[in-house]
Amino acid sequence: MTRIRMDWNKLELTATGHAGSGPKGEDLVCCAISAITTTLAEYLINVKCARATYDMEDGACRIRAKPLPGWRRRTREAYRQAMIGLEQLAEQYPEYVQIREGMEWLF
Repeated sequence: MTRIRMDWNKLELTATGHAGSGPKGEDLVCCAISAITTTLAEYLINVKCARATYDMEDGACRIRAKPLPGWRRRTREAYRQAMIGLEQLAEQYPEYVQIREGMEWLF
């Protein structure tokens, strides 16, 4: 199960855990999540609309952004676009992806 958390106040997106929809390295849900999160990170870094950091480890990623002056709306829109893709995955594969926005996971 991949757990995705979006904190809109901090502009921080985290994804942890392997989806488990297929063997490691062949898991299409994990590949889709990686594609969406990597695209978001590269956009933030290359467009230079925010000071962004992107940490990726085996089974986890964290993207943090601090918008540059005048770029807050565009930075938030980039996150929103990524979240639309991630929400679609969660709707199609609820057994493999869960999303929480603005709160920590409660176990």
